[in-house]
Amino acid sequence: MKQSALVGLAVVFLCAAGFLAWRLTLPASGQPAVQAQIAPPAPPAKPEWFQAEASSQPVAVVESSAPAAAQAEAKAAEPVAAANTLTAETLAGTSWQDGQINVAFLPDGRWQMNGRICAKWEVSGDKVRIYDDKGEEHFVDIVGDSLAFNGQIIGKAKP
Repeated sequence: MKQSALVGLAVVFLCAAGFLAWRLTLPASGQPAVQAQIAPPAPPAKPEWFQAEASSQPVAVVESSAPAAAQAEAKAAEPVAAANTLTAETLAGTSWQDGQINVAFLPDGRWQMNGRICAKWEVSGDKVRIYDDKGEEHFVDIVGDSLAFNGQIIGKAKP
């Protein structure tokens, strides 16, 4: 009985110590101090295959007045005519750019980034599958007559 009393006393002591430690971390306002130190998460990094390569040629930046995510949602919400939806046939031979990155969907199924052929491509439903011989693959969404990567619209390159 003496041993069970000691265990009970130890539990009460540990609970009191834990409560006291928690209480000392609260500021005077009663809100946990940790909330003031939380920083917003960093934006996700683009995959390695989508990173910009060094280029000596200037690339025009495509800007938009509305956020890209809002554009993608607006395009997805509106009914899209079959003529305005990208297909393997309409995508072949086109070029797209996102900041410093310029990609081209060559008619023979090869995919080019900043002038370098580095993968193959195919349309699968409402996505473009970009893949290489080593097994790496990535998907770009077809949103009406545009492309989107990670929810951001990619602009069509000017001829």
